[in-house]
Amino acid sequence: MDCGVHMETTMSRRVLSPTHINATASETFTVLQQRMRIVEEQTSSLRDDLVMLDFGEKRGQLETPECLEASVNQNIVSPIQNEVLCSGRTDILWKNCEFLVNRMCHLESLIQSLKMNIFRLQTEKDLNPQKTAFLKDRLNTIQEEHSKDLKLLHLEVMNLRQQLRDVKEEEDKAQDEVQRLTATLEIASETKKTAAIIEEELKTTKRKMNLRIQEHSIVWMCRSLSIRSPIEGHLGCFSALAVMKKATVNIHIQVLEWTCFHLIWINT
Repeated sequence: MDCGVHMETTMSRRVLSPTHINATASETFTVLQQRMRIVEEQTSSLRDDLVMLDFGEKRGQLETPECLEASVNQNIVSPIQNEVLCSGRTDILWKNCEFLVNRMCHLESLIQSLKMNIFRLQTEKDLNPQKTAFLKDRLNTIQEEHSKDLKLLHLEVMNLRQQLRDVKEEEDKAQDEVQRLTATLEIASETKKTAAIIEEELKTTKRKMNLRIQEHSIVWMCRSLSIRSPIEGHLGCFSALAVMKKATVNIHIQVLEWTCFHLIWINT
């Protein structure tokens, strides 16, 4: 309805005479021809677009009126020829110009009408229930795929977190094992040093005891020889030897006790 009003307004508007802009008739005619050619090309393109949009049942609305087609097919007198042949009759020239202007305005109005129809048809297609249902189905499919992807990503994140916890636990266990082995190594080093010291002390004690036994043996032998008779001296020697043997046994017992104590202490 608005397009019809616009068309009627355009068709009935007053044509501006070229004399107001100081243009020659040939220039005016050339400009109008160029405008007409552009408008007709746009009209043809828009008609093709409407056919593509299945507007065939209303195609009769887009046909050019017969009166206009008849006018288009008429031979228009060139303004240049009018200037040369009929320079005194300018009314014919301006009538031809006015006819071209009216034709151009009509085509421009028709283009606007075609544009409005195309826009309306495109809107109807976009709001088509079938297309809306298809878009909804497509949206639901995309949402389902997105939900599945999110679930998979969530599971992957959970697995990665579990792997991270396992690696952390193994690292803590390895750190504890390193600390335990370090402490054991330090204890073993200290034990080895202590064992070496104890062994050296036992060797020193054994040497001292052997020297004391030898000294006592010599003293007893000298006393036995100088005081008693030979028989008693022999008995004294035997007694001294028994004492020496007993002392030696006691020393060996002490050494064994120290060794056992040392071994037990190392094992604990």
